[in-house]
Amino acid sequence: MKTIQFNEQNVSVIMTYPDLQKMMQECVQTTLKEIKDEQKKVQKQKWLDTKHTAEVFGVHVCTINRWKHAGYLTARTIGGRDFFSIDEINHVMTKQTA
Repeated sequence: MKTIQFNEQNVSVIMTYPDLQKMMQECVQTTLKEIKDEQKKVQKQKWLDTKHTAEVFGVHVCTINRWKHAGYLTARTIGGRDFFSIDEINHVMTKQTA
């Protein structure tokens, strides 16, 4: 049985322990699925992490982080790690050599 009570500042949900367990399992499963889907996108779209991006440019990881914060490179953060599109890396490298 679930009961929802609320007022102007608070919301209370009263449920059985098995219902709470089920809800938590669904939340974890949904989150894990979303993370796996994002990781698959990264692999399909050919993204590099910060370390490998730095190697491509021949610079230190700190430089890549500065470029990211300056808007020079756009990062996609997944699981607390930054990834950079190979297409964008190639575009920036082309601009550098031109």
